[in-house]
Amino acid sequence: MQTQRQPQQPSHLQAAITEFLRNTRDGQAVPNAQRLAFINAHRDGAVRAADTLEAEMTPAAYATDWSRYPAYLQAAMQQLYDIFGRQLPAAFYRVFQTMPAVGVWQDYRLNNCYLSDEARTLDAAVHAMALQTPVMSTVQAVLSQHGLQFAHLGNCGCCIEAYTGPACPLPDLSRYGDRLVTGYYGLFMEEHARYQQ
Repeated sequence: MQTQRQPQQPSHLQAAITEFLRNTRDGQAVPNAQRLAFINAHRDGAVRAADTLEAEMTPAAYATDWSRYPAYLQAAMQQLYDIFGRQLPAAFYRVFQTMPAVGVWQDYRLNNCYLSDEARTLDAAVHAMALQTPVMSTVQAVLSQHGLQFAHLGNCGCCIEAYTGPACPLPDLSRYGDRLVTGYYGLFMEEHARYQQ
């Protein structure tokens, strides 16, 4: 999936996120000016959210040894990685690693605003996935090819369920340009910043 580097009319927040991501993808440290722009445009907790996203985007964060994932998800995980690669944070993939079996619900939040760092990160990854429709549509299409579907209920209950319908077609992600990933990152940081200790 190709992304363009500049949104057409970025808001102050979108410009800060775009600049943050450009520097993160290029393996550079994020300049303080971009961090401050994000903090000023967003809310308390933005520094931790930006730090988390930066850490989640480093090459070392990605574990592409799918044998560490539940066996029923390994082929689907490879497909998702082939589609998104390192354009989505590593936590996006780790969400699926926490699904022990079909039909078993995994709860990250449970009305607790003081989550552990890992639970907060997975919670942010799930909500960004659920709210960024093309990402969720892609997840559902890939899982449907393996007789599975992803279920998400409010307060962050997640489950991989059996699916018996026809395989869903993959959406054309190219038409979204950089809005797909910058939107995901913005949602990720917003969700992460919302639940701080």
